Amino acid sequence: MKKSFLSLLCFLVICCLGLPSAFTDSSGDKLKADSGGESIAKAYEYPVQPITAGWSISNSTAAKVKASQIPAAILNKLTTSALVETVLHSPLMVNMYAFNTRQQGYNTVYGAFNGLQELAKREDAIFELEQYKTKLQLLNSTDSKAIVQNLYIDTLIEAFSSEGVVVTPFYTHDSATIGTFQ
Repeated sequence: MKKSFLSLLCFLVICCLGLPSAFTDSSGDKLKADSGGESIAKAYEYPVQPITAGWSISNSTAAKVKASQIPAAILNKLTTSALVETVLHSPLMVNMYAFNTRQQGYNTVYGAFNGLQELAKREDAIFELEQYKTKLQLLNSTDSKAIVQNLYIDTLIEAFSSEGVVVTPFYTHDSATIGTFQ
């Protein structure tokens, strides 16, 4: 009995020690050669978000888009995995689904959001998006935030793997106009 208890205890200790490594980045995060300085491995926290007073004070979409940009000094230093998390937490991402097609939504958000533009340039963007999706699946969350992030990831992987073309529309009716943030 002691031997089986000891074996079980050892197994649990090994699992607990190994579990955090399942959530670490194994890609090496390829950064732009010109980023210089230290890389930032933590996601950028937007100072103004839909839940803050600063967001509700501004009635202008243009002001909200401006407030959602990642400062260039930070953007260029973010590792790809930190950039993925930053993009997925952007207040602008929900706007991809405010148009008649995902293509229109993707194009609009891409045109207005420097974080998405930078992520699209990264060679390991798809890999890191898939890694993040795997982490979400391991958590097996039914949280609405995780469900929405999975939706964002699917759209971004589709767009990045087809060079900016989102193939799957929401529905068959397609408008001839592409919306813009102004």
